[in-house]
Amino acid sequence: MHTHKQLLRTLVTHIPHSILDAIVRTRRNNAAFRRWSDNVADQFRGRDVTIRAGLAKGLVFNSGHSNVGYTFARSALEPDTELGLLTVLQPGMTFYDIGANFGWLSIIAARLVGAQGKVLSFEPLETNVQIIEHNIRANNLGNMTVLPFALGATDGPASFLLSLQPSWGMLAATGKQPAAPTGETTVAVKQLDTAIREYLLPSPHLIKIDVEGAEVDVLTGAADVIASYRPLMFIELHDTNWTVMDVLQQYGYSACLPGTSVSIIDAPGNVHVFAVPQEREDRMNLLRTFQDPTFPQCARCHQIGTGADQ
Repeated sequence: MHTHKQLLRTLVTHIPHSILDAIVRTRRNNAAFRRWSDNVADQFRGRDVTIRAGLAKGLVFNSGHSNVGYTFARSALEPDTELGLLTVLQPGMTFYDIGANFGWLSIIAARLVGAQGKVLSFEPLETNVQIIEHNIRANNLGNMTVLPFALGATDGPASFLLSLQPSWGMLAATGKQPAAPTGETTVAVKQLDTAIREYLLPSPHLIKIDVEGAEVDVLTGAADVIASYRPLMFIELHDTNWTVMDVLQQYGYSACLPGTSVSIIDAPGNVHVFAVPQEREDRMNLLRTFQDPTFPQCARCHQIGTGADQ
């Protein structure tokens, strides 16, 4: 049986990218196929795999018990955000990954900002923290730090609802229930303003927020940071369009979907939006020019993926 599993893992790592991409797409849309393919995916959960293409090409990555599709897909599984990171992040910048999960975007950002840059990954679940730290060690990413707490509007302990899929967990304060719930635990929560003061964190150039419905709480607890440093922000909405837009307007920010001029209000309830200080409209215009969803073929991505800039 052990030999059979080893053979299966070897075969999957040699499947052409076009077939792997088709498998990932089918999993998204076909529940029966997803259940069947989970049996194969289980052979790779918790294992180190060398990424074969895209922004993380050549890096070693372990997704723990989360989505192994990140490990094998040729095209980006979060294309808007990955394209945004590629466009905005430059060597020497500081990136905050709020709701880092298992650290996929964090390791991409660590490569983009280079040795002189910084990546701070905020993640409250201990199992995810361990995976991120493992990936840091596996790739010798000395520019990346994990902060093991959630961010919100207040400081103190809070109830966190767990899910069978680690990336679906959320703070109970959102008033929602995750899919496939498995219980709850208590996690530490801090305002970003508090965290920066306590840990003497470097000021952020770009902040990514993916917190399953607690977006407004994170923004509320970051009032001083936003007022002082005016960072660019990528925010994943979870039917929080109106409330997020209201807070951003109070902070003097404009927002849109990358690659379009569509307002947050007119966007679907589960999309990534790009938020820019109104005095930095030049950056908004840059994001609106995005058109090509096959961006891993672009020149800078090719250079990064081959390790030419490391």
